[in-house]
Amino acid sequence: MTASMAGALVSALGMVMVAVAAVAVVRRMYRPAYRWFWVGAALWTVAVVPKLIVGALITVPMLTRLNSLLPFQVYVVAGGVCMGVLSAVFEMGVTIGAGLIWRRLGRDVPVAVGIGAGAGAFEALLLGLAALCAMVAVSMGVHGTEEVGAQISTLAESTPLFWLIAPTERVTAVLAHTASRALVLLSIGGRRWWMAAAGVAIFTALDGIAGVVQVSDAMNRMSLWLVELSLAPAGVAALAALVWLHRRERGA
Repeated sequence: MTASMAGALVSALGMVMVAVAAVAVVRRMYRPAYRWFWVGAALWTVAVVPKLIVGALITVPMLTRLNSLLPFQVYVVAGGVCMGVLSAVFEMGVTIGAGLIWRRLGRDVPVAVGIGAGAGAFEALLLGLAALCAMVAVSMGVHGTEEVGAQISTLAESTPLFWLIAPTERVTAVLAHTASRALVLLSIGGRRWWMAAAGVAIFTALDGIAGVVQVSDAMNRMSLWLVELSLAPAGVAALAALVWLHRRERGA
């Protein structure tokens, strides 16, 4: 096995470890029942499946239309914002709907944070396992995986510590999933709608920035570490929200 392939396997395992660490940290801090993590995973699934279907149907036509109407720089921002809003409509919309139907989901910080962490951890786990299966297939020389192997080798040569890229991205994503869902659920329970707005804003910012990166093709034109740095503001905002919720819980 080449060094680049070994690094790719470490990267995939790193995403899985981020998922495990998220659950372990929240369990240690708040002791929510494990069922709340599974509730978060279920809410993620219910939101993401239709999001992917609708996104596959409308994203390309939407971006094509925007590109034909707007200057490139404006198109990049508008396209990213539209993708972030579309993602938030499904993921935050399902969270809001569930919170309105089952008020107990937002009854306290441990439950709400557990649900948010469950959603983020489940996504990280699935992506990590998918990447792990792909890397095993490449390592075994399965027919049709040659291009993937070449791309990994190129990435390893051009990006320092490339095996940390995906786990770092998952840490940011888990923070955003946890904070946004916790804020939304707790806002319903306490009728503090500004918290819901903050949660939706954090999630929209994360996926909106990712959308800008995708629309601008930045991943093929700049260092992936700079791409990860562009996502950092959403992660920092999410971490700040979680710290505030933690202090609020301890001061209650």
